[in-house]
Amino acid sequence: MRRLKLGACAVSLLLISLLAATAEAATMTARYKGYVSAGYDYTGVFGEVGRDLSGLSFEGYFRYDTRLGVTDAHPFLKYVYGGSGYGTASPMLESYIIINGVRQNFSGAMNGTINFNPGYFVDHLVQDSSGGNELQLWTVTEDAPSLSEPYHSSFITDYGGYFYIRDYNGGDHIWKTRVDKLTTTSVTIAPIPEPTTWALLILGFGAVGFQIRRLRAGGLQQVN
Repeated sequence: MRRLKLGACAVSLLLISLLAATAEAATMTARYKGYVSAGYDYTGVFGEVGRDLSGLSFEGYFRYDTRLGVTDAHPFLKYVYGGSGYGTASPMLESYIIINGVRQNFSGAMNGTINFNPGYFVDHLVQDSSGGNELQLWTVTEDAPSLSEPYHSSFITDYGGYFYIRDYNGGDHIWKTRVDKLTTTSVTIAPIPEPTTWALLILGFGAVGFQIRRLRAGGLQQVN
């Protein structure tokens, strides 16, 4: 019995260490939810030409790699940024907003920025290479962890972002959709485990099963 308990403890420690590794993943996702406070769809990007988007709910999504671009940290600010505007790779891998069931993608090729200011705000920004399309979402926070740790906040931020969808031609912006004010009601930030972490988790669970079967078999042999 003692042998079985020691084996179970060893396996538990292995799983705890593997699960802790997932919280340190460099690839993260941020999901914002809220509603449009002020915005207009000029060309029907979200389903209807000339529609006032005020009052419609939205979901914003960012997937980013904190190893890309430039990472900087100060006592009251932690951020990573990059893109063609900075001459580095952009940390933003994917970003979009969904309104009225319609998904609009944004590229962070020119500028992708993630800001964490503990006790003040969390902020995600993407701008495409032409400077035409832009999406920025943020929320006020009581505290914010490091750039690579999970986080959730349900704080309602009255002015929690904006986005622009437009063409840039000859120095002039041709507006498609202009939303000057988004209200955010929640944000959830979570790590995406690296492939090696998944492999270790699978091996770890396999080791658990093998160890339990082996210890149980040994116990039955001792009884017999």
